Amino acid sequence: MSKEETNPELDFERISVLYENTNVGYSGIAVGIAYIPRIIISVTFSRKMKAREITFENVKPWENYFSTAALFLSCVFPAPYSFPLSKTNLSPSSTMK
Repeated sequence: MSKEETNPELDFERISVLYENTNVGYSGIAVGIAYIPRIIISVTFSRKMKAREITFENVKPWENYFSTAALFLSCVFPAPYSFPLSKTNLSPSSTMK
């Protein structure tokens, strides 16, 4: 397609919508990263249980480890609500105008 055949208005709208919706992607990345500590704690716990390293006497700290890992998630999940999403309309009809 040559430059004469492009539609600058359509290009502008398409690229604008692409960049306006990046906040949604950032929140998804943040949530994914926030799950890493929880995954590490869960895998470590499972391995130690299989190896019988966790007993009735030493299980209590694992509750704190799990709560600490969950703290990251509780901080990240509300974050998308602080993004200026009110300016971004994600409905398909908004791009069809």
